[in-house]
Amino acid sequence: MKKFAIFLISATLLVCSFNLNAQTDGCQFRFVLGSPIGTGWAPEAGIRVTVDSVEYGFVNLPWGTPSAEKTLQLPSGEVHFSWPDGVGFNPLKHYFEIYNPLDELIYTSPDVPGLPESFFIYQNDCIIGINNYSSSIKLYPNPANNIVNISGENIATVKVFNNLGQLINTYHNVNSINVSSYKKGIYIFNITTLEGNARTFKVVVTD
Repeated sequence: MKKFAIFLISATLLVCSFNLNAQTDGCQFRFVLGSPIGTGWAPEAGIRVTVDSVEYGFVNLPWGTPSAEKTLQLPSGEVHFSWPDGVGFNPLKHYFEIYNPLDELIYTSPDVPGLPESFFIYQNDCIIGINNYSSSIKLYPNPANNIVNISGENIATVKVFNNLGQLINTYHNVNSINVSSYKKGIYIFNITTLEGNARTFKVVVTD
């Protein structure tokens, strides 16, 4: 079942369709939308967002609107960003940026005409819904350059992602992880217990 919502962002009306059957728990992605010639986008032009084949939104810049921002709550899973088939992407008319839940830029629209229908895939792993959040899980030190310790009962899995959302490693039943071989940067540690509780940490790995 599809409904339509109207968002007021910076005094600009932004229309987005969404699926009421889709999961609402998730983490926020931000879209910066622009129209270099100031006209906005035609109604059929926009970014279709699906997670594991379920549609979560169609992001569009309404006609007559030069720029706006939009956010979508997306659950963990394989996120596909698509441009409608048969609708030409034109950098003179269309511009957009996509930011992940850490507010890091993960995609900028090309500066040449043409965009594949499925133009970008992102592996999203975000904080589980509030009912599964566990404050008993601790991680230290942070920043780290050698060993990251994890405290908490019944740690089942630790998934480590880079700042592009790509899975780096999966660990089972561990209470420490050696990160000395990791490149300097920001990593996401998603920790889950045997009971299904979880907590996500942003970890800075230094030299």
